[in-house]
Amino acid sequence: MRSHVIPFDFQYLQPTSLEEAIDAFARAEEDGLQPVYWAGGTEILTFGRTMELSCGAVVDLKEIPELRRHELRDGEIHLGAALTLAEVCERDLFPLLTKAAGRVADHTARYKITLGGDIAGRVPYREAALPFLLAESSRARLRSSMGERTVPFAEVFDGALRLERPDEVLVELTLDEDDARCPAFHRKETRLDWVDYPLLTLAGLRRGDEVRFAFSGLTAEPFRSGTMERALAGRGSPMERAERALEEVPGQVMDDIHGTAAYRRFVARTALEDLYSDLGE
Repeated sequence: MRSHVIPFDFQYLQPTSLEEAIDAFARAEEDGLQPVYWAGGTEILTFGRTMELSCGAVVDLKEIPELRRHELRDGEIHLGAALTLAEVCERDLFPLLTKAAGRVADHTARYKITLGGDIAGRVPYREAALPFLLAESSRARLRSSMGERTVPFAEVFDGALRLERPDEVLVELTLDEDDARCPAFHRKETRLDWVDYPLLTLAGLRRGDEVRFAFSGLTAEPFRSGTMERALAGRGSPMERAERALEEVPGQVMDDIHGTAAYRRFVARTALEDLYSDLGE
């Protein structure tokens, strides 16, 4: 088939189970079709229009039941990777994720963009990943032709989702209900409009006496830094703590059309001060 907005032909495959999806991907790969997985499809459409992405087959995952799980059971929250961001927000099982997902794109787009798509996608901000970096009980369940694995989210997400194989699928994310109920902070700053790529996004979570936080948009990829967290927890005024934390940024602060590096540092310092005021001592 050919989409009216994608200028190349491709096979559209819609399996009904995860096993069928992985088999379909393998067959398409053997046929030299350079397959991609499709859930919301927003990035495939966006990058396909400009030929930054091309493929000979798409394997549609969005109706597979295992990727649509959305429940709280026995103290654990299960969030399927094919849930849309709008669905995640409407159910609100993880309030910090609701805040983060609720600021990704606009209302209409959130009914297409999936949780897994935001975390695994090409757009570098991946704001939905921040709450899972902070909830240390977070686990990612993945499946490929080599079998299934469940690993701590922080082990498979390092700025981007690090999959072991091209056919590997993020099936679902889980976390303990106790982590989801911790006091939380979220701040997204944009250059102009409410709906825009972030100048920076800061998410925070307090667990006991520990304040954790993670950034998107400050550097080229989202991150959580234990060194920065320890600096913010040190002595001094909130401004001094924030300044010390920003001295430990693990990478180069971005300088682009959304904002200069100096302005990003200023905004980040203010956001960290507010985070400390909300979640600190």
